[in-house]
Parts: sequence; structure tokens; C-alpha cells
Amino acid sequence: MNLEVRQEDPRSVVRLVKTFEELNLEPRILQGIYATGFKTPSKILGTALPLLLAEPPQNLIAQSQSGTGETIAFVVAMLSLVDTKLKVLCMLPTYELAIQTAEVIAQIARLRLDIKLLLAVSGEFVYLGENLTDHIIVGAPGKILDWGLKHRIIDLKKIRIFILDEADVMISEGHPDISIRIHKELSGLREVLITTNVLARGIDVEEVTVITNFNLPKDGKGNADCETYLHRIGRTGRFGKNGIALNIIDSEKAMNVCHAIEDHYKKPIKELKLNNFEEITKSES
Repeated sequence: MNLEVRQEDPRSVVRLVKTFEELNLEPRILQGIYATGFKTPSKILGTALPLLLAEPPQNLIAQSQSGTGETIAFVVAMLSLVDTKLKVLCMLPTYELAIQTAEVIAQIARLRLDIKLLLAVSGEFVYLGENLTDHIIVGAPGKILDWGLKHRIIDLKKIRIFILDEADVMISEGHPDISIRIHKELSGLREVLITTNVLARGIDVEEVTVITNFNLPKDGKGNADCETYLHRIGRTGRFGKNGIALNIIDSEKAMNVCHAIEDHYKKPIKELKLNNFEEITKSES
């Protein structure tokens, strides 16, 4: 199912929730969000968090511009779902991004004294044979491969949430094999896969149920990139299963791109008014 989500006033920012209080977050996490400087949800936060915090949680592949809150979206989701038995693995393509993400996690989780964070990057050391009790593991592919598959310091079978950040960089800069090997090792994954940026090609994930396009793909001339769009939404509904692709329409230009994609494939994209968003669950069935 391919859906277009449009609010009544196309000039304003599309949101499903207008305040963080609507998400019923744990008070300590809510205070941590405000400490980052966000006072109200951005487009990706207001749209993605209700999906990620749903019960049961949804797999989600999301694409959004840098600086719009995509990191906070998956950090809030992981902190809301993690507990002493449920562990999180967050993998990023570079040392610098891993450090930055760990800092965001530490800031939002500063009052969650029950949560332990492990940084798996170059320069960090653990003893071989050590029984790690950390709840959230953040790192770069090489170190996670080393600790998780070579030395078995990280028990990947205990991971229940897998976050693959900057997925387009993972694919384009030589990390797809590591990403696939680690994902296959996560046999007990709790149906939560969060990837940010563009994951149009390269990794097949069987259980992705929701794709959200916060920005429809365009080519260098600003025209609709129909091929990339098809590959994006093709990440859901795979292997004969149902799936939903949501397109967030927040401007006349975005609507024109959406219509161009409809015309190209000669397939209508169903419009879903923001105030009738509960119809998503009906559309999925």
C-alpha cells in the first residue's frame, strides 16, 4: 500500500504529534529531549516516533535531511524500548558519527541511571572473555565485527533492536557485507529495524512493514526520481508480505513530485488526510 499523508494547510510542517507530551514518554526521557533544545517535534520526530513507539513496534526505514532530528528519533525509540533484558545495537559508518550519536544518547539518557552505554570504536578496549552487561552498544562496523563476530565479546543473539544509521554510506563505502553479516547474526531481533538516510538498494530485510519518505526523491534537475522512489518503497512488503509506504507532502513542490511519480507508473497514490491517520492500520490489512 502506497499512501500520501497531507495536512490541511500545505504551507506548514506536517506532524502527527504536535507535542512530545502526546507520546506519553517516560518523564526522564522527556526531560532529556528538552535538554537537546527541541521544544516541539520536527517532521521526522512527529511522524516516526508514533510508529516506533507503537505496540508492537514497527520496523522503519526513514529518510530525512541532516539536522532535522533523525538521530533523536531513533535515540528516543531505543531508550523507550530498552530494559535490563532487551539490548540495543546501533551501528554507524564512522568513528566520528558513533561518538556524536553516543553523546546524544548520553544527553537524553542522563537521568536513566539504570542504562549502561558501551562505545565500540577504535581506541576503546575490553578484556577478551569479559561478560559485558551494557544495554546499548554504539559503534562503527569494524569494531562491532571484531567484538561481535571474531571475539564474541558482544553477544549479538541478545540484541533485540538494531539501528543502522547513515545506511546509504554503509552501502556506498564498502560496509554492506558487514551490515548483512551482523543482521543475519541477530536471530532474536525484536522486529525493530531503524535505518536513516537512503536505503534504496543493497540490503533485503524480510520484516520491514513501514517505509516513510519525509522527502520524495528528486534528480539533479529537481524532477521526480521515479526509479529511486520505486527502490525505496520496495524495501517494504517483500517476500509476499503486506507493507505500507508513506509519503509526507508538506509543499506544492512535493505534491508536484508525487503527481509526477503517479503519472510515471500510472498508479494512484492514495491520499490520507492527517486527521484520519488511524486509517493506516486499515490500509495495511
